[in-house]
Amino acid sequence: AFFTNTTVDVPFSTKFKTTLSYLYRTTENTVTVNKANSHVVVAGLHYKLFPKGLLKANVGINNSRFLDDSYTQPVIDLKLDLQPFKMQNLTLGYQREVQNFNAELIEREIIQNHYGLNYNLGTNVNFGWYTQLMHTQQSDENVRNLLFTSLYYNVLRKPALKMGLNYQYITFKDQVPTIYFSPEKYQAVEIFADVRGKISEKTTYAVSAATGIQKVEEDPNTNIFRAEASVKHQFSKRFSLSVYAKYSNIASATAAGFEFTEIGLKAKWLFLKKPLFHKKLNFD
Repeated sequence: AFFTNTTVDVPFSTKFKTTLSYLYRTTENTVTVNKANSHVVVAGLHYKLFPKGLLKANVGINNSRFLDDSYTQPVIDLKLDLQPFKMQNLTLGYQREVQNFNAELIEREIIQNHYGLNYNLGTNVNFGWYTQLMHTQQSDENVRNLLFTSLYYNVLRKPALKMGLNYQYITFKDQVPTIYFSPEKYQAVEIFADVRGKISEKTTYAVSAATGIQKVEEDPNTNIFRAEASVKHQFSKRFSLSVYAKYSNIASATAAGFEFTEIGLKAKWLFLKKPLFHKKLNFD
């Protein structure tokens, strides 16, 4: 598979900005020789409703093509970021998307409606607790429930080192293993470490890894491992480039339930030397 994502952000004030994104994904099954691609165009806005409340709204269309057929579906991504109390972050979200991990799933036109809640609790003693809850309703009438929770400890500040324990629990109403990963019950426990720091004044790095065990329904436990590494260089005040690589054999990490490797580039370019609202052109 090959994937690109191009996003343009235009901030009009410290409270309001607009975004426009174009996403393209092409995928091929070398065994069945099935090919498919999807084009997604999304427009959005970010607006700070109050000092500790940020609304993110994105709406667009997904056009998917396979063989001699195609379809178009609307996509939606709504998020409300809140800070209810000191050292606490809460995100409420709704997302409508089209499953596009591989050619077979693109062809089936499976629409997913995700209803989610993310909560992070920090403390003054370097411990933290992150939890994600998600309920998904699909157009094929399947239903998924997901719980992910992580207890972590901030070991160092420079470099920033975080270690912890993750637990994941997933259920599906219907089991359709020949189409996508959909066990009646899935569990995973892993330990992880994440380190971030500077190689030089203009070059930074980030490395994370996790290992543990997973259990799919009543099958025997299997070992899991995932890792991600990236290096970012700031070529100028307005341009940066980073390279990254990912690997995972965690069954829940993909819709098909198999291991994957991903390598990519990320670039960020600030077109203007100063923001548009530098001369008080804003909506405050």
